[in-house]
Amino acid sequence: MLLFTISFFSLEPARHILSSIVYDILVSTIFEIIMILFLVKFVPFTL
Repeated sequence: MLLFTISFFSLEPARHILSSIVYDILVSTIFEIIMILFLVKFVPFTL
């Protein structure tokens, strides 16, 4: 049981780093999609 707890707590920071990387990728992808849609929607009208 103690070994399981030690391995769980040693895995916890790696999982946290991985989830933050995935979160950053998701946010940047969503932001890029919004920017592309914005450009496609508004640039032809300005031209």
